Amino acid sequence: MPLSVNRTAVRYGMEPETVWADMVTGNFFSGLGVGMLLGRGFTAADETGHAPVAVLSYANWTRRFARNSAAIGDTLFIKGVPFTIVGVTAEAFAGVEHNTRTELWIPIQSRTELKPWGRLSAAGRDRQRHVRPSIPLQPIADRSPGSAQRQP
Repeated sequence: MPLSVNRTAVRYGMEPETVWADMVTGNFFSGLGVGMLLGRGFTAADETGHAPVAVLSYANWTRRFARNSAAIGDTLFIKGVPFTIVGVTAEAFAGVEHNTRTELWIPIQSRTELKPWGRLSAAGRDRQRHVRPSIPLQPIADRSPGSAQRQP
């Protein structure tokens, strides 16, 4: 799920920028068979624990960090919230969004600041108390030859 309807505010050191970023499940990379060039992808524990970790795209890592492997373990701020960089995707992977090259991924988070729709006003919070919260997730399936077929 995108972190914003537009690009997301990210800061590394004192250098702010905006990037296309997604919030994904713990098995996002492993489920798609996406390898990591450096570090690791996410785990189920990252998702359930709302871990403050991030994976960069190869393009973002190249542009922002000049392909320096020391980026792993560094901190960046997404919408003002600190995240530790734990991985860099393989060069060929740029996400699953149509017409958008995702540059950054984080596991699903519960923090209000990170929700795509932002913070709610006092009136919005009052209305939301009576509404079941939902997270719009985009289902993804592997339809390549040899992948598991749909069960009847």
